[in-house]
Amino acid sequence: MRLLPIAIVMTVAGCATAPNPKMVAVQRASNGQCAADADCGNQQLCVDSSCHDVLPVSACSEMPVHFTTDSAAVDAKNRAELNDLAICLRANRDVRVTVAGNTDERGTVAHNEVLAGQRAKAVADYLVAANVPAKQVETVAFGTRDPMCKAHDAGCWKQNRRSDIMASDASNGLSESAKNKKTTDDVAKNNRRVDGTGNGSDNGSPVGK
Repeated sequence: MRLLPIAIVMTVAGCATAPNPKMVAVQRASNGQCAADADCGNQQLCVDSSCHDVLPVSACSEMPVHFTTDSAAVDAKNRAELNDLAICLRANRDVRVTVAGNTDERGTVAHNEVLAGQRAKAVADYLVAANVPAKQVETVAFGTRDPMCKAHDAGCWKQNRRSDIMASDASNGLSESAKNKKTTDDVAKNNRRVDGTGNGSDNGSPVGK
């Protein structure tokens, strides 16, 4: 009878020192959060610290990313769509995108060209930061030369403050819409309107939008 407590103590001690599989196994990220692709499940990739399902090539769709006045900062409301695009591009390495920066009609030509370039680069940088290979993304700046809306009011200006994302297959080059935009850009460069101030805009505002 005196040996029984000793046996129990030895048994308990043995259980306490046994390896716990949860202490050594690689754990998948809980609630979709991740630091790398390895934290996600099969057919998932890690983007923006969250696990996302791999998307088919059809999800690499053309889309605009809009900006606030005189800004090149990517708005939080665009992140979901950009994350989906990043997942699609990473899963489909033959797809390329051209990011075209645009501004509204206000401001000098020089300022708007720079701002348009910054807007295109901001979107491209977001995709590259999401681990999209840089070779899949190129940028172009259209400034005021490719307006989505041609009225001269705040509603139109809001639509024109954007970067367009145009998808293409690596084997086929630019999509038709991207080719058309480049053609429009070439023509517009030779037919720029110049207002009374000589700055190429409609209202002579000194600040690009």
